[in-house]
Amino acid sequence: MTIPLSDAVFKVPRGYDDPWQRQQDQMHSVLQQLAPLTPDGGRHVLWRCPLCHQPWVEKNRSSVQEHLSPEQLAAHAFHVGIEDLERLPAWLCPTCSSREVGGRFRVERDITSQGYSRFVWHAATSEEVQIFHVMMFEAHVLAQAWGRGDLSGVHRASMHSPTDLLLSRAYTHLLLHMLMRLPQPETHAMRPLDVTALALEARRMWLPPNELHLRGYFWHPASSVEPEEGREDDLLLALVSASPPFAEHDPLALVAIWQHRFERLARLL
Repeated sequence: MTIPLSDAVFKVPRGYDDPWQRQQDQMHSVLQQLAPLTPDGGRHVLWRCPLCHQPWVEKNRSSVQEHLSPEQLAAHAFHVGIEDLERLPAWLCPTCSSREVGGRFRVERDITSQGYSRFVWHAATSEEVQIFHVMMFEAHVLAQAWGRGDLSGVHRASMHSPTDLLLSRAYTHLLLHMLMRLPQPETHAMRPLDVTALALEARRMWLPPNELHLRGYFWHPASSVEPEEGREDDLLLALVSASPPFAEHDPLALVAIWQHRFERLARLL
């Protein structure tokens, strides 16, 4: 008599308790390609733009390639292990994204179910980078932090959560419409991010700290939201702007700019 391994009984591969392994399996299932991780925390993914319908490749967080020749397309398809080029996943190519929203978008979500999403926008014509964080906490946790007058701790806790591409289009639309409905924050409700959080963001985004000037603000909207069925959380929103030192932004103007981008992105996706 032989006793089967527990993995065989439950048909769960070894290492599946690792969130990265589960995320990789989801990537393969949704994208129908390997989508290998890159050293800077991005992925090598072959996409097709839903606007111009042309294939393009995302090599990592900061490097892309468009206008692929048949030979280049075949080489990238082989590298990512994709077989059916007619069923490439859809995402805006840099050209269409730059034309429609002024830069390249990347949307991520944490892989440990901590309620953390991030929208990253890179300007098309400069080195400017802006990041919009959406953090969802249990109401009492955020209320305690708000009562202490210090939200930087819960913000840093979320930023330590590993993120990856947000693949659910339905959840992307849910976030976008939720953010578009948020009221404009009062000036006194916008608080600066501490230097520790900004330094962490610079390392995470591989930003050149000597060339870009980082500023950050966060605020806590008064109303609660229900981002997922059966779960009621409060929001903590944060915005980080990294730009050349001569560029200055009013935080309320940045919020208005982002909400306009959300409206455009919701219509395009």
